[in-house]
Amino acid sequence: LEGKLELMPFAFKDSEDLTKHIQKATNKIFNLRKEYPFTAEVYSLNDKKYLLVMVHHIAFDGWSVDIFLNELNVFLGYYLNSNPIELNTPRIQYRDFAVWQREYLSGERLNNELEYWKNKLEGYENISLPTDRTRPTLVSYEGSNLNFNIDASTSKLIKKIAKEKSVTVYSVLLSAFYILLYKYSSQEDLVIGVPMANRHYSDLEDVIGFFVNSLALRTKIESTASLTGFITRVSEIMNDAQGHQDIPFEKIVDELKVEKDLSRHPIFQIMFGVQSFGS
Repeated sequence: LEGKLELMPFAFKDSEDLTKHIQKATNKIFNLRKEYPFTAEVYSLNDKKYLLVMVHHIAFDGWSVDIFLNELNVFLGYYLNSNPIELNTPRIQYRDFAVWQREYLSGERLNNELEYWKNKLEGYENISLPTDRTRPTLVSYEGSNLNFNIDASTSKLIKKIAKEKSVTVYSVLLSAFYILLYKYSSQEDLVIGVPMANRHYSDLEDVIGFFVNSLALRTKIESTASLTGFITRVSEIMNDAQGHQDIPFEKIVDELKVEKDLSRHPIFQIMFGVQSFGS
Protein backbone atom coordinates (compact mmCIF):
# COMPACT_ATOMS: atom_id res chain seq x y z
CA LEU A 1 0.00 0.00 0.00
CA GLU A 2 1.21 3.46 -0.88
CA GLY A 3 0.60 6.80 0.79
CA LYS A 4 0.04 7.60 4.43
CA LEU A 5 -2.87 7.47 6.81
CA GLU A 6 -4.81 10.72 6.99
CA LEU A 7 -6.92 11.96 9.88
CA MET A 8 -10.20 13.06 8.31
CA PRO A 9 -11.78 16.15 10.00
CA PHE A 10 -15.54 16.80 10.02
CA ALA A 11 -17.64 19.59 11.52
CA PHE A 12 -21.29 19.16 12.53
CA LYS A 13 -24.04 21.57 13.49
CA ASP A 14 -25.94 19.28 15.86
CA SER A 15 -25.67 15.92 17.61
CA GLU A 16 -28.25 14.31 15.33
CA ASP A 17 -26.09 14.79 12.24
CA LEU A 18 -23.05 13.59 14.17
CA THR A 19 -24.85 10.44 15.26
CA LYS A 20 -25.97 9.68 11.70
CA HIS A 21 -22.45 10.10 10.39
CA ILE A 22 -20.99 7.83 13.09
CA GLN A 23 -23.53 5.13 12.32
CA LYS A 24 -22.61 5.30 8.66
CA ALA A 25 -18.87 5.40 9.34
CA THR A 26 -18.92 2.40 11.66
CA ASN A 27 -20.46 0.28 8.90
CA LYS A 28 -17.49 0.91 6.64
CA ILE A 29 -16.41 -2.00 4.44
CA PHE A 30 -12.63 -2.13 4.13
CA ASN A 31 -11.04 -2.96 0.78
CA LEU A 32 -7.91 -4.60 2.13
CA ARG A 33 -6.35 -4.82 -1.32
CA LYS A 34 -6.28 -1.05 -1.68
CA GLU A 35 -6.42 0.53 1.78
CA TYR A 36 -5.10 0.17 5.29
CA PRO A 37 -7.23 -1.78 7.81
CA PHE A 38 -7.36 1.35 9.94
CA THR A 39 -9.09 4.72 9.59
CA ALA A 40 -9.66 7.63 11.96
CA GLU A 41 -11.89 10.68 11.88
CA VAL A 42 -12.07 13.80 14.06
CA TYR A 43 -15.46 15.44 14.66
CA SER A 44 -16.11 19.00 15.81
CA LEU A 45 -19.36 19.91 17.54
CA ASN A 46 -20.04 22.87 19.83
CA ASP A 47 -16.35 23.56 20.46
CA LYS A 48 -15.78 19.92 21.41
CA LYS A 49 -13.81 17.36 19.46
CA TYR A 50 -14.42 13.64 19.15
CA LEU A 51 -12.18 10.92 17.75
CA LEU A 52 -13.54 7.87 15.95
CA VAL A 53 -11.11 5.05 15.22
CA MET A 54 -12.17 2.12 13.03
CA VAL A 55 -10.00 -0.97 12.70
CA HIS A 56 -10.61 -4.10 10.67
CA HIS A 57 -10.59 -7.26 12.79
CA ILE A 58 -7.73 -8.64 10.69
CA ALA A 59 -5.43 -6.13 12.43
CA PHE A 60 -6.89 -5.99 15.95
CA ASP A 61 -8.19 -8.31 18.61
CA GLY A 62 -9.78 -7.44 21.95
CA TRP A 63 -6.43 -7.45 23.75
CA SER A 64 -5.06 -4.97 21.18
CA VAL A 65 -7.80 -2.46 22.01
CA ASP A 66 -6.49 -2.04 25.55
CA ILE A 67 -2.91 -1.63 24.28
CA PHE A 68 -3.99 0.96 21.71
CA LEU A 69 -6.07 2.98 24.17
CA ASN A 70 -3.25 3.00 26.69
CA GLU A 71 -0.76 4.24 24.08
CA LEU A 72 -3.26 6.84 22.84
CA ASN A 73 -3.69 8.20 26.38
CA VAL A 74 0.08 8.39 26.84
CA PHE A 75 0.55 10.41 23.65
CA LEU A 76 -2.42 12.67 24.46
CA GLY A 77 -0.83 13.37 27.82
CA TYR A 78 2.42 14.25 26.07
CA TYR A 79 0.89 16.64 23.52
CA LEU A 80 -1.62 18.25 25.88
CA ASN A 81 0.30 18.36 29.14
CA SER A 82 3.92 17.60 28.18
CA ASN A 83 3.80 14.40 30.23
CA PRO A 84 6.75 12.05 29.66
CA ILE A 85 6.17 9.21 27.21
CA GLU A 86 6.49 5.96 29.14
CA LEU A 87 5.61 2.91 27.08
CA ASN A 88 6.68 -0.71 27.01
CA THR A 89 8.53 -1.21 23.74
CA PRO A 90 7.63 -4.63 22.27
CA ARG A 91 10.62 -6.80 21.46
CA ILE A 92 8.86 -8.05 18.34
CA GLN A 93 6.13 -6.88 15.96
CA TYR A 94 3.19 -8.78 14.52
CA ARG A 95 5.06 -9.54 11.30
CA ASP A 96 7.75 -11.24 13.37
CA PHE A 97 5.11 -13.42 15.00
CA ALA A 98 3.64 -14.31 11.59
CA VAL A 99 7.04 -15.44 10.32
CA TRP A 100 7.73 -17.39 13.53
CA GLN A 101 4.33 -19.11 13.41
CA ARG A 102 4.88 -20.19 9.81
CA GLU A 103 8.28 -21.67 10.66
CA TYR A 104 7.21 -23.13 14.03
CA LEU A 105 4.13 -24.86 12.69
CA SER A 106 5.81 -26.98 10.08
CA GLY A 107 7.17 -30.46 9.60
CA GLU A 108 6.81 -32.96 12.44
CA ARG A 109 5.52 -30.38 14.93
CA LEU A 110 2.66 -29.42 12.61
CA ASN A 111 1.81 -33.08 12.00
CA ASN A 112 1.75 -33.77 15.74
CA GLU A 113 -0.54 -30.82 16.42
CA LEU A 114 -2.91 -31.80 13.63
CA GLU A 115 -2.93 -35.40 14.85
CA TYR A 116 -3.88 -34.21 18.35
CA TRP A 117 -6.92 -32.32 17.10
CA LYS A 118 -7.92 -35.08 14.67
CA ASN A 119 -8.00 -37.56 17.57
CA LYS A 120 -9.97 -35.14 19.75
CA LEU A 121 -12.60 -34.29 17.13
CA GLU A 122 -12.94 -37.54 15.17
CA GLY A 123 -16.62 -38.43 14.76
CA TYR A 124 -17.90 -35.20 16.33
CA GLU A 125 -21.52 -34.11 15.86
CA ASN A 126 -23.00 -30.66 15.41
CA ILE A 127 -25.16 -29.47 18.28
CA SER A 128 -28.84 -29.46 17.38
CA LEU A 129 -30.85 -27.13 19.57
CA PRO A 130 -34.64 -26.88 19.35
CA THR A 131 -35.61 -23.79 17.37
CA ASP A 132 -38.84 -22.00 16.56
CA ARG A 133 -37.75 -21.31 12.99
CA THR A 134 -36.27 -23.27 10.11
CA ARG A 135 -32.50 -22.95 9.82
CA PRO A 136 -31.70 -20.60 6.91
CA THR A 137 -29.69 -21.97 3.99
CA LEU A 138 -27.10 -19.21 4.46
CA VAL A 139 -25.66 -18.50 7.90
CA SER A 140 -26.61 -15.14 9.38
CA TYR A 141 -24.94 -13.45 12.33
CA GLU A 142 -27.87 -11.21 13.10
CA GLY A 143 -29.13 -11.52 16.63
CA SER A 144 -29.86 -9.86 19.92
CA ASN A 145 -28.22 -9.56 23.30
CA LEU A 146 -29.73 -11.10 26.41
CA ASN A 147 -28.38 -9.49 29.57
CA PHE A 148 -28.87 -10.79 33.09
CA ASN A 149 -27.14 -10.55 36.45
CA ILE A 150 -25.92 -13.32 38.74
CA ASP A 151 -26.79 -12.46 42.31
CA ALA A 152 -24.07 -12.04 44.93
CA SER A 153 -24.80 -15.29 46.78
CA THR A 154 -24.59 -17.38 43.58
CA SER A 155 -21.41 -15.59 42.56
CA LYS A 156 -19.79 -16.37 45.91
CA LEU A 157 -20.85 -20.02 45.63
CA ILE A 158 -19.29 -20.29 42.15
CA LYS A 159 -16.00 -18.89 43.44
CA LYS A 160 -16.16 -21.22 46.46
CA ILE A 161 -16.60 -24.27 44.23
CA ALA A 162 -13.68 -23.16 42.05
CA LYS A 163 -11.43 -22.74 45.09
CA GLU A 164 -12.42 -26.08 46.64
CA LYS A 165 -11.79 -27.96 43.37
CA SER A 166 -8.60 -26.00 42.57
CA VAL A 167 -9.99 -24.91 39.21
CA THR A 168 -10.73 -21.53 37.67
CA VAL A 169 -14.07 -19.75 37.82
CA TYR A 170 -14.00 -20.02 34.03
CA SER A 171 -14.03 -23.84 34.27
CA VAL A 172 -16.99 -23.81 36.65
CA LEU A 173 -19.01 -21.55 34.35
CA LEU A 174 -18.00 -23.55 31.28
CA SER A 175 -19.15 -26.76 32.98
CA ALA A 176 -22.52 -25.22 33.76
CA PHE A 177 -22.84 -24.10 30.14
CA TYR A 178 -22.13 -27.64 28.90
CA ILE A 179 -24.85 -29.00 31.18
CA LEU A 180 -27.28 -26.36 29.93
CA LEU A 181 -26.63 -27.38 26.31
CA TYR A 182 -27.00 -31.04 27.28
CA LYS A 183 -30.42 -30.33 28.79
CA TYR A 184 -31.61 -28.46 25.68
CA SER A 185 -30.12 -30.76 23.01
CA SER A 186 -30.24 -34.15 24.80
CA GLN A 187 -26.79 -34.77 23.25
CA GLU A 188 -24.09 -36.24 25.46
CA ASP A 189 -21.21 -35.51 23.04
CA LEU A 190 -20.80 -31.74 22.71
CA VAL A 191 -18.32 -29.48 20.91
CA ILE A 192 -18.29 -25.76 21.58
CA GLY A 193 -15.86 -23.02 20.61
CA VAL A 194 -13.72 -21.15 23.12
CA PRO A 195 -11.82 -18.02 22.07
CA MET A 196 -8.22 -17.85 23.27
CA ALA A 197 -6.08 -14.72 23.43
CA ASN A 198 -3.18 -16.87 22.16
CA ARG A 199 -0.64 -14.60 23.86
CA HIS A 200 0.94 -17.18 26.14
CA TYR A 201 4.39 -15.96 25.12
CA SER A 202 5.54 -12.94 27.14
CA ASP A 203 6.91 -11.14 24.06
CA LEU A 204 3.36 -10.86 22.68
CA GLU A 205 1.76 -9.11 25.66
CA ASP A 206 2.36 -5.57 24.32
CA VAL A 207 1.99 -6.25 20.60
CA ILE A 208 -0.98 -4.96 18.60
CA GLY A 209 -2.33 -7.52 16.14
CA PHE A 210 -4.81 -10.34 15.63
CA PHE A 211 -3.63 -13.27 17.73
CA VAL A 212 -6.92 -14.68 19.01
CA ASN A 213 -7.64 -18.28 18.07
CA SER A 214 -10.62 -20.58 18.56
CA LEU A 215 -10.37 -23.91 20.35
CA ALA A 216 -12.94 -26.60 19.64
CA LEU A 217 -13.54 -28.20 23.05
CA ARG A 218 -15.22 -31.58 22.99
CA THR A 219 -16.76 -32.97 26.15
CA LYS A 220 -18.84 -36.08 26.77
CA ILE A 221 -21.40 -35.90 29.53
CA GLU A 222 -22.14 -39.01 31.57
CA SER A 223 -25.43 -38.87 33.42
CA THR A 224 -23.99 -40.96 36.25
CA ALA A 225 -20.98 -38.69 36.84
CA SER A 226 -20.93 -36.29 39.79
CA LEU A 227 -21.10 -32.56 39.20
CA THR A 228 -17.79 -31.88 40.94
CA GLY A 229 -16.14 -34.67 38.97
CA PHE A 230 -17.45 -33.18 35.74
CA ILE A 231 -16.09 -29.73 36.63
CA THR A 232 -12.65 -31.26 37.25
CA ARG A 233 -12.76 -33.08 33.90
CA VAL A 234 -13.78 -29.93 32.01
CA SER A 235 -10.88 -28.10 33.64
CA GLU A 236 -8.48 -30.84 32.55
CA ILE A 237 -9.83 -30.76 28.98
CA MET A 238 -9.44 -26.99 28.90
CA ASN A 239 -5.88 -27.08 30.21
CA ASP A 240 -4.92 -29.84 27.78
CA ALA A 241 -6.34 -27.92 24.80
CA GLN A 242 -4.48 -24.77 25.81
CA GLY A 243 -1.25 -26.67 25.32
CA HIS A 244 -2.21 -27.07 21.65
CA GLN A 245 -3.60 -23.61 20.95
CA ASP A 246 -0.94 -22.42 18.48
CA ILE A 247 -2.39 -24.11 15.43
CA PRO A 248 -4.99 -21.90 13.65
CA PHE A 249 -8.54 -23.21 13.75
CA GLU A 250 -8.81 -22.87 9.96
CA LYS A 251 -5.96 -25.36 9.60
CA ILE A 252 -7.88 -27.91 11.67
CA VAL A 253 -10.99 -27.43 9.54
CA ASP A 254 -8.95 -28.08 6.39
CA GLU A 255 -7.27 -31.14 7.89
CA LEU A 256 -10.58 -32.69 9.00
CA LYS A 257 -11.97 -32.04 5.51
CA VAL A 258 -15.17 -30.65 7.00
CA GLU A 259 -17.95 -30.68 4.45
CA LYS A 260 -18.88 -27.14 3.52
CA ASP A 261 -22.27 -26.11 4.87
CA LEU A 262 -23.21 -22.47 4.27
CA SER A 263 -25.92 -22.70 6.93
CA ARG A 264 -23.58 -23.25 9.88
CA HIS A 265 -20.08 -22.61 11.21
CA PRO A 266 -17.73 -25.60 10.81
CA ILE A 267 -17.21 -27.98 13.78
CA PHE A 268 -18.92 -25.76 16.38
CA GLN A 269 -21.85 -23.37 16.19
CA ILE A 270 -21.82 -22.15 19.80
CA MET A 271 -19.06 -20.20 21.53
CA PHE A 272 -18.43 -19.59 25.19
CA GLY A 273 -16.39 -16.75 26.60
CA VAL A 274 -15.92 -14.83 29.83
CA GLN A 275 -14.59 -11.29 29.51
CA SER A 276 -14.64 -10.19 33.13
CA PHE A 277 -14.94 -12.01 36.43
CA GLY A 278 -15.73 -8.85 38.39
CA SER A 279 -14.42 -8.19 41.87
